Amino acid sequence: MILGIGVDLVHLARIAKMVAGRHGRRFPARILSSEEVKEFDFLGGGVDRRMRYLAVRWAVKEAAYKALYPTIRPSWKDLSLLRRASDAKPRLELDSGLLPEASTVDLQVSISHDGDYVVASVLAQKS
Repeated sequence: MILGIGVDLVHLARIAKMVAGRHGRRFPARILSSEEVKEFDFLGGGVDRRMRYLAVRWAVKEAAYKALYPTIRPSWKDLSLLRRASDAKPRLELDSGLLPEASTVDLQVSISHDGDYVVASVLAQKS
C-alpha cells in the first residue's frame, strides 16, 4: 500500500547560506543522522562537495517527510541516506528503533543534480 509520494527541490546557495549563518557549524549535526555525520566528517573534495552532500540529504529528508506524513512524523535524524559499496543506488532508511512502525515501511528514493539544484523524490510504501 502506498503511503505517499514526496518531492523536494533545493538550491545549493540556500544550504550554503544556512551553513554560513550564525549556527552554521552546528547545521550538519542538526540534520544528519549519526552515520551520516561520520560520513560527512571524512568527506573530502572541498566545500562544494560538502554543500552538495548536505543539500542532497536535506532534499531527500524533506521529500521523505512529505511522503510519510501524517502516518509517520520522522525527525531529521530518524532518516539516513546511505550508500553501500555493493548498492547500485542510495538507500533511505527510517530508524525503526525510534519509530516502531517504521519496520513495515519501505522507502524508494530518486535523486537528481543539475547545476546549482538538487531534486529528490521519495515513494513510501507499507509492506
